[in-house]
Amino acid sequence: QEYFRQLSAEAAANPQDMALQLQVVDLLRRGGAIQKAKYQMGQLIEQNPDSAAVNLEMAALNSSGKSSVPKEAVAYAEKALALGPEKAHQAVFALELIGRHQLERGQLEQAERSMSEALAALAAGSGSGDSRAEIELLILRNQVYRRQHNYSAAYQDLQQALTLAHKSDIEALENRVRQELDILAKHAKQPTMAAPIEHLK
Repeated sequence: QEYFRQLSAEAAANPQDMALQLQVVDLLRRGGAIQKAKYQMGQLIEQNPDSAAVNLEMAALNSSGKSSVPKEAVAYAEKALALGPEKAHQAVFALELIGRHQLERGQLEQAERSMSEALAALAAGSGSGDSRAEIELLILRNQVYRRQHNYSAAYQDLQQALTLAHKSDIEALENRVRQELDILAKHAKQPTMAAPIEHLK
């Protein structure tokens, strides 16, 4: 609360500092104050229509709390990519959002391409690695492969995700990967796919 008040006051005193304005909006969005965030973003996007960072925040705001990715969010993400995000994690977020939307619409080839590009961008831009983001993307790409009946590729992604989750000690994600393995085993009619990996034990 105190940090937010200080940041808001600093942003109000420096209206031209776009990074500060975006920080405030991001905190509002994460705190659930979506309407306040939308009001501030409306002003920011009007003043900075060709900023990749602003368009990305608009994409995040439009998809926040939604069970599926709205077209408006995809449009902002695509514009941000076209403008060229400054940081790798921004490109990863945009590609993941677009890929999710494509998967939801059954555009499987495009979704696979978006997820693969997101994984490549993550690997290129993250020297120390971002295990959580990588696991999430591998889970999503597995879902694409599974719907394409490419079960071996799906299994490979889940094996990699499970190894990462175990090494990173992220129990919640490890459980999610195991659930995905169970689903894959049923679709592929290969019960052994759901078996735990021995070397992790």
